[in-house]
Amino acid sequence: MMKYTPYLLLFILPVLGFASAGPDALWTYKATEQRPLKLHVFLPEGYEGGSDYPVFLAFHGGSWREGNPSWQYPDCRYWASRGMVAISAEYRLKDRDGVAVPLTCIQDAKSAIRYLRSEAETLKLDPERIVVAGGSAGGLLAASLASIDAPDTWDGTYPNAIHTRPNALILYNPYFKTEDRLSPPANLEVGFPPTITFLGDQDSAISEDSLLRFHRELLSLGTPSEYHVGIGGGHGLMNGRNPANPFFYRGLELQDRFLVEQGLLTGATQVSRPDAVPANDKALFRSFAESPETGSDGRPLQPNLVFILTDDLGWQDVGVYDIDEPTPMETPRIDQLAREGIRFTQGYAPAPTCAPTRVAIFSGLHPARSHKTHVVGGAPPTPYNMDHHRMMPPWYSGRMPEDTVTLAKLLRNRGYATGHAGKWHMAINHAAYPQPEDQGFGWTRSNRGATQRMRPHRMTGFATDDPDDPFRLDENGFPFHQNSEDALEFVRTHADQPFFLYYATWLVHTPIHSRSRELLNKYVEKLGVTLPEDPNSWTGEGQTNPFYCAMVEQLDYHVGQLLDLLETTEDPRWPGHSLRENTYIVFTSDNGGMEGHPGEIITDNYPLDRGKISLMEGGTRVPLIVVGPDVPSGVVSDVLVNGLDLYPTFLSLAGAEVPAGKQVDGVDLEPLLRGDPTDPTLVREADGSVRDTLMWHFPNSIALESTIRVGDWKLVKNHDHVNNPGSPPLELYRLAVTQKDGTLKRGDIEEANNLAEAHPEKAAELEAKLDAMLAEMDADLPYYNPAFRNPLPHKETVPSFTANEQAGSRVKATYRENGAQVVRAQLLYTLNGGERYEEWFRTPAQLLPGNRVVAELPEGSTHWVLNLIDEHNFLVSDPQMPSMREVRQAKAQYSDYALAVDSPSCPTP
Repeated sequence: MMKYTPYLLLFILPVLGFASAGPDALWTYKATEQRPLKLHVFLPEGYEGGSDYPVFLAFHGGSWREGNPSWQYPDCRYWASRGMVAISAEYRLKDRDGVAVPLTCIQDAKSAIRYLRSEAETLKLDPERIVVAGGSAGGLLAASLASIDAPDTWDGTYPNAIHTRPNALILYNPYFKTEDRLSPPANLEVGFPPTITFLGDQDSAISEDSLLRFHRELLSLGTPSEYHVGIGGGHGLMNGRNPANPFFYRGLELQDRFLVEQGLLTGATQVSRPDAVPANDKALFRSFAESPETGSDGRPLQPNLVFILTDDLGWQDVGVYDIDEPTPMETPRIDQLAREGIRFTQGYAPAPTCAPTRVAIFSGLHPARSHKTHVVGGAPPTPYNMDHHRMMPPWYSGRMPEDTVTLAKLLRNRGYATGHAGKWHMAINHAAYPQPEDQGFGWTRSNRGATQRMRPHRMTGFATDDPDDPFRLDENGFPFHQNSEDALEFVRTHADQPFFLYYATWLVHTPIHSRSRELLNKYVEKLGVTLPEDPNSWTGEGQTNPFYCAMVEQLDYHVGQLLDLLETTEDPRWPGHSLRENTYIVFTSDNGGMEGHPGEIITDNYPLDRGKISLMEGGTRVPLIVVGPDVPSGVVSDVLVNGLDLYPTFLSLAGAEVPAGKQVDGVDLEPLLRGDPTDPTLVREADGSVRDTLMWHFPNSIALESTIRVGDWKLVKNHDHVNNPGSPPLELYRLAVTQKDGTLKRGDIEEANNLAEAHPEKAAELEAKLDAMLAEMDADLPYYNPAFRNPLPHKETVPSFTANEQAGSRVKATYRENGAQVVRAQLLYTLNGGERYEEWFRTPAQLLPGNRVVAELPEGSTHWVLNLIDEHNFLVSDPQMPSMREVRQAKAQYSDYALAVDSPSCPTP
């Protein structure tokens, strides 16, 4: 719909030629309380019969107080001669219109470009070939279209969905001095349009260095940018109203060439100079075209980033981390890596299982906030065993949503080659959507390599030196591991550009085995053990499993292969130097060590308590090593750090920023890494406060707990404590004792001495802080199971459904309250019921008077379930969902028990 009809003087007056002083048309783009705002339009030859013209839109200067569109007429006449619809815009001014500046001016500028895009077809314009120019204050208006998006800059004249980002910018001595939220340099992000900037070196109003920093930041963002300083020029450097101004004509030539290079114009420049202006004035400008890729020493400014994430590697499984009893596992390359950088003794995973940790690292969101708290997910909430379990986990997501602003996407936008090798598991299944290529990785391989299960058991099928053996032994006796080879291939093929490698090794996850018989025998002998008759069993306690020890050494070997490649490969971007010299390496684990599974003891995290699938220290405290340029070597740090911190830290190391408005639950560790890595005051929240608190939430499996670490203290909140004598409501431990000099003395890392009763005030303080953090993140807590076979308080008062129906896309149900009030309701639905990767989603349902509940089925839904939660936190479903155990035993899916959508009234895809 056309909001304002353009008033075309063209249709009333004859076309005014290039030499004409005035515009060819006036188009009203906005009605305001002060006056109608017009665009002064200069039309190209043949406009009447053409279409899809590129646009030149200019904003005059004048400090947002004065000025006139006629100031840009000389520029407009030139660009019209080059086949563009050239426009000089009116906007409201402080002195003339009494408005607040620059906010009102930015609103007007946004309306102007939205008008042109909304009416592009009528006005014969190409909406994606709009070049915006501005001088002085007008330069801020032009640049703000590409960078400022605060809600109060939307005035509602045109839909906000019409984007305001120009396709190129021409800035003449732009005046950026305003509050940060309205300042383009303070709000730059990837995607800023190609920009050419001019400034006079005698301009007393604008710092030459400030625009040089602006130019360099654009280059670092991947934006084509040119910066030209006029020698002897002042603030009116590009004043075309002065017919003898050589800067104006030379500037037009530079702008013209720039727009041709950006594909916005074709043909050669047509600048016509008056006789009084010399043609040999190419030295008028001092240009800054240095490469954004290297510093003064030739080092590439964008370092390489390597993230090695191991699977289930425990804190005590790495030699350099071992305390108390020495570990039998040999990890010489990982130990050496720790000596070359920083080894964090209090490094934590975001979760005690793999998928939520991986999603947390790449989304920047705490598992409690993203509702991705455990592996798999995407199923209706139900107990594991209907009779035996008091509580059931809440619904949790099966995936990292495809629209997540991931770390990989931001690094790719920054110009990085992004590669993934190995495990993914950020979806409901390893092979389910979305995959790495959907989340920002331009290169991905997921081969399990030598970790594939040995058939028929782990004492058969050992690797040989036969060239045809897919796991052939190398010269050092280690089996070929495709997962490792994939990581090496990515580095080899992307060394000529900044790269981010996510090496998600499958090691040392189950199945626990070694394809090298020699390596297995080495640990049998070293440990003094005998291999069992049952090849799938291991009952030896502690770290005595030779299969696992061999796997850990294999992990170390393949990490060493990657380090060797980085060390021996010359950096094509920095001749004479190795890739390793400009590469940051982060090594860690997705959770603590898996101590065992039915029939097998794998490892022992002692002195840490428990392991994977627990929020005790053994489940979350992990090895964490950082090495790289400017990172001090040989440092052991007790500072609290978390895998959530890697999102902002990798961005910072890459010279990128977290996008405005993006929630990030970790903090940037770069000041710590490049400063004093032992100084906890260098780890700061966004508000500048020192970060001394970490929180975990795992309302899943048999753990059903949340924990918080504040300084030396840790509180465990057991949600499943009612009528459960083995689980106190709260556990309080002092893990460390901070000395007066700031150093840490070892505390109760075994979590053996519960101090909750001895220090009730401290326990209450930490519980309140934990509850506040969970509430702020809208965390889901586990529910009580009304089908539990033993007594539970209020079990007899739970509500019950009485009827349900579907009418079109609306589902309805009625229920009876049996003593307990229903406080909320949920709709669980799936879009692919019965398919291999069936996945369920959750949305709130509405409670209505008369004990009714209603909900709208999203389009494409195939099956649905309604849940009621009462005031005592019991959950009742309709239809009643079977236990997880029943579903697995029946080899069924939840859609087999749910209500099918009436396909005629609610179409399925």
